[in-house]
Amino acid sequence: MFDSLITKSFKIHNHKTLTVYSFFTKLEYDKENGTLAVRFNPELKPHLLKLQTFAMGNLKYILSFRGEYSKRLYMLLSQWRAAGSATYTVDELREMLAVPKSYLYADIKGKVIKKTQTEFKKKAPFTFEFEEQKRGRKVHRITFTLRENLLGLEEFKDTIKEEYPDQRLYEFDGKMTYCDEHGKLYWCIVENEDVQRIYHDDNYAEACWRHLFKLKDRLPIFKQPSLFSMPEIEEAEQ
Repeated sequence: MFDSLITKSFKIHNHKTLTVYSFFTKLEYDKENGTLAVRFNPELKPHLLKLQTFAMGNLKYILSFRGEYSKRLYMLLSQWRAAGSATYTVDELREMLAVPKSYLYADIKGKVIKKTQTEFKKKAPFTFEFEEQKRGRKVHRITFTLRENLLGLEEFKDTIKEEYPDQRLYEFDGKMTYCDEHGKLYWCIVENEDVQRIYHDDNYAEACWRHLFKLKDRLPIFKQPSLFSMPEIEEAEQ
């Protein structure tokens, strides 16, 4: 573990130089208490502060990435999470990510962008899709569209459908929502003593699942079979 942490590095690339910094200047493990104390490299501070929207909490994600390009692209795109998208020319990406000049665009797309995209889906708090914009026959610009990555969402869905099928999840707009054994969300409507299931369409269901997942630690269903009133989901359409 020590060898892995001590070799974590951060690279700054500009037109003339490539500077490599170690994340840590000291690692100290307390054998008796089982605790690890670390000292971050103070020379990194001005570089991290340049990323105005970059939170120090993001370091845990950077340290978890195996690919160097994943680390660099994460720090680059983190600045644009609030905006939801970012556009760069291929040359700008090549420079900011320190991509070798020998890489053709096909190499950048496969070895840098797509490989990073795969690692983001497994480890990052946001993922991205990308769209190529051509100038003539060559790709000139790339637009990254960012979206939240709810790590563990699928496992959460499985838990609900397997352990709480057809139990009350929450009440919204006067209608009680349930989840069947197949993971489909539905409203249970009672009219004239007849009980009807009205299933959510895919877009609305996905918005509901994402909202439920964000509130999973507060869901009464995990404590007792009581009702739960959920705030209106503005992005969903019934």
